[in-house]
Amino acid sequence: MSKADDLEQAHKAYLVTHWDDEGDRDNVTLECADPSVGFMVALGDLVAITYRTTKGDYVTTDFEHDFSRPFPVLCFQLSNGKLLIAGGKYTVTARGIEG
Repeated sequence: MSKADDLEQAHKAYLVTHWDDEGDRDNVTLECADPSVGFMVALGDLVAITYRTTKGDYVTTDFEHDFSRPFPVLCFQLSNGKLLIAGGKYTVTARGIEG
């Protein structure tokens, strides 16, 4: 798959998970943890997460999700301190985080 195809797939997934809201941000490249490079350090079970976004109603809202067992593990990359969620039994769908 080409970079353009990847970008198109990401855009479609954004629309699905944000209730067809196009958003107000340009495409950006962000630094993130890469589990294939260096070691990850486990911080502990991730039992809940809160994130802030704007979805189809155009109101910025904090969405909270409690994870089910088996909990994912919150880790950080030793080389750069970036966070990573590993494991667990959850999916991300049009309804949000499930599991």
